[in-house]
Amino acid sequence: MCSGDENPASCCTVTRPKARKQHWCCECGESIPIGTVYVNTSGIWDGNADRFKQHVECHDLLDEISKTMCGGEPWAFTQLQYELAEYREWPPAVRLLAKFEAIKAKYAEVTRE
Repeated sequence: MCSGDENPASCCTVTRPKARKQHWCCECGESIPIGTVYVNTSGIWDGNADRFKQHVECHDLLDEISKTMCGGEPWAFTQLQYELAEYREWPPAVRLLAKFEAIKAKYAEVTRE
C-alpha cells in the first residue's frame, strides 16, 4: 500500500493550478471540471517522466491515509480505491473509504451535469 522508499522520485514538483480544460483524477477516476483547482504532481520515477492529476480532496485524503495507515510514508499514486477496498474491514480504512466514496460521488455528479 505505502510506496515507502521503494520507488522515490528523482525529482518532483507539485502545483495547484486551476483547470483550463477537463482532466481526470488518477485516484477516483472522475472528472476534474474546468475552473476547478486540482493537484498536479510531475516528476521522474525510475528514469521515466510522469504526471498525476488529482482532485484536491483526493490528494488530501491520501495525506490522511499516509498518516493513518502508512506511518507518514509516501503513498503510491493511482492505488487509492484498490487499497481502501482491500483494507475495507480495518476500522481506520472504513472511515477513509466512506470519505473517498463521498468525493467520488460528488465529482461523478458534476460529470453527469
